[in-house]
Amino acid sequence: MLQSFGRLVKTASGQGLHPITDDVRAWVASQGVSNGLLTIWCRHTSASLLVQANADPEVLADLEAFFLRLVPEGRGLYRHEDEALDNMPAHIRAALTQTSVSIPVQNAAPMLGEFQEIYLFEHRRGAPERSLDLHLMGGP
Repeated sequence: MLQSFGRLVKTASGQGLHPITDDVRAWVASQGVSNGLLTIWCRHTSASLLVQANADPEVLADLEAFFLRLVPEGRGLYRHEDEALDNMPAHIRAALTQTSVSIPVQNAAPMLGEFQEIYLFEHRRGAPERSLDLHLMGGP
């Protein structure tokens, strides 16, 4: 069994769902593993990862709007206001989603459905640099 470790560093253009599938596919294809399991881990507590639909941009807009309504930003809503008013809501949104995803790999590619995409879900307005660790296990 082979194992590979890597890191993607991304800076999103603000809050929302940002596709990372092409970067992930390129990394997987370069590792020499044909069949196995890929884990992607987000090293942050105010961003998350999602596998979601990519065919209609309205899906992403609705998801983003839902999370903004579900966990609003504003003064006096949370005790933790030290960094910025978007910080505590970002932590809550990340807690409601996921910080890692595992995806089977076949023929040196993530086994995503026809309309699936991997997204970095940025919850902060300032969009800091994000590190995503990749771990691939499998065989040639």
